[in-house]
Amino acid sequence: MAITNDNCSCGAKVVVFTGDDVKHTSFLCDGFQVICAEDLNTEKANYYSLFRCSECGEPTAEAVPTVVNFLHPTFIGKNHGDA
Repeated sequence: MAITNDNCSCGAKVVVFTGDDVKHTSFLCDGFQVICAEDLNTEKANYYSLFRCSECGEPTAEAVPTVVNFLHPTFIGKNHGDA
């Protein structure tokens, strides 16, 4: 689906893979894989996914906007914006 460059809330650079772009099949059950940006074009990218930010320790599911939006999408209904 997508490869997205993103930042943790602390500013650490990460890359998020979703859907068919996930590097290793063991991460498909989550539907996404998060790696450090410096590992993008290395062999390491195939073997890990960050559960917590490597710099601040916050869970990626709470601190990386792409992952937050993937896990908790906001749908715009037909009455979106109505008071």
